[in-house]
Amino acid sequence: MPDDKLTRVDPTDLAHSVAFALRFNGRKRFHQGDEFMANLTADHIVRYLDLCGYVVMKKAPALGGGDSPGRRGFES
Repeated sequence: MPDDKLTRVDPTDLAHSVAFALRFNGRKRFHQGDEFMANLTADHIVRYLDLCGYVVMKKAPALGGGDSPGRRGFES
């Protein structure tokens, strides 16, 4: 196994990443998807995964700081 240190993902970050995946295909926006519905669906998926006992891990941010790749394109 690689020497990468993994930490438990913040459920909010996971929901943002899932919502992004529901709204975009790469950099191209899905026109049939609605942002509100994507966010609602992502929150539901994250809650369900937590209830089922899933633990989602992510790598530590790369040295040099900046936004993590999963957070690009999200409004605060």
